[in-house]
Amino acid sequence: MLIGDAPFLIVGLVEDVTYGQVLVQDTSVFVPYTCVLRRLSPQAAISLMVKAHEPSLLPEVQQQIGDLLERRRGVRAAEFTTSNVGAAVAAYRQGSQTMTVLLAAIAGVSLVVGGIGIMNIMLVSVAERTPEIGVRLAIGTRSRDVQRQFLVEAVILSLSGGALGVLLGCGAAFLVTYLNQWATDITLGAVLGALACSATIGIVFGYYPARRAAVLEPIRALRRD
Repeated sequence: MLIGDAPFLIVGLVEDVTYGQVLVQDTSVFVPYTCVLRRLSPQAAISLMVKAHEPSLLPEVQQQIGDLLERRRGVRAAEFTTSNVGAAVAAYRQGSQTMTVLLAAIAGVSLVVGGIGIMNIMLVSVAERTPEIGVRLAIGTRSRDVQRQFLVEAVILSLSGGALGVLLGCGAAFLVTYLNQWATDITLGAVLGALACSATIGIVFGYYPARRAAVLEPIRALRRD
């Protein structure tokens, strides 16, 4: 076979295997590096993979390899770089943490916006039902019962939105799996956590409208009709 303009003799075949982090597939060709430098490209890049006995030895092994290459090159300028899996893992973790913080910030802003929306809806509900609240308070309904009623309504409203979000999220996860063949995992804990967060938002942002309804004076509430 020809690689560039140089002929090579095929002496064997290998199955698809993985060497370290390199996946060898049908498009991979093994050629002695001396042939590559002599017949294909004298400036071809060469990579070496070294395995340490223990992960804790990776920095020391990396340093030893760098020192050895420096000594071999002598006075020539160094044209190599060294890296280890630990550094790659650390960079991946840092990127994951940054992405987690970013997503958490976006989720926090969304929760605040949704909570403000729930509070506004409940305030409108209290304003529209002021005469009804006045009648209930006038006939002996306790303020805490009125407050509890509006808190329950706020939680139900928030949970409805949370349940809709869970359904949309599950549908999006299944769609991603179906279209891109990416594995997704939907856990019961994540679903319950989302619903619990929704209920908490309903309680936090629904407290002010509920308290406002509970402290209404019956006479003034009835006069607003």
